Amino acid sequence: MNFIEVFDYIGTLVFAISGTHTAANKRLDFFGATVIGFVTAVGGGTLRDMMLGDTPVAWMRTINYFIVIVAGILITIAFSRQVMKLRRTLFLFDTIGIAIFTIIGLNKALSFEIHPPLAIIMGVTTAVVGGIIRDTLTNEVPFWSSSVSGSLQ
Repeated sequence: MNFIEVFDYIGTLVFAISGTHTAANKRLDFFGATVIGFVTAVGGGTLRDMMLGDTPVAWMRTINYFIVIVAGILITIAFSRQVMKLRRTLFLFDTIGIAIFTIIGLNKALSFEIHPPLAIIMGVTTAVVGGIIRDTLTNEVPFWSSSVSGSLQ
């Protein structure tokens, strides 16, 4: 396993925790929390791979992503009180996950010989679409956009 793969799994775990944490705040049941945790973790990469025509998508090629996501969901459920207290820490990890997934998405798009500016867009897509799906499904206003709109007034 190389350096990028390790960070990919770490980012996947962090995003699964982030999604499950949001679902817990919305008082969703176990199934709802699982769906939200899953789409947060792999939503961006899924869209990226589909847009690149790289099927089956990356998380479906190995059981490892599924195991990491389920671990993140179970960690969040088992230690929900501790996770809830780590809101700022989760925000930091979410930011790290965005950075990791941007680089991974950019690298993958470049490996498909996508023009560099478009590859950057693919990197950003990889990083943020899972969170966009999470926020849409849970009717949550993203932290960044709410802080920016507040400062614009």
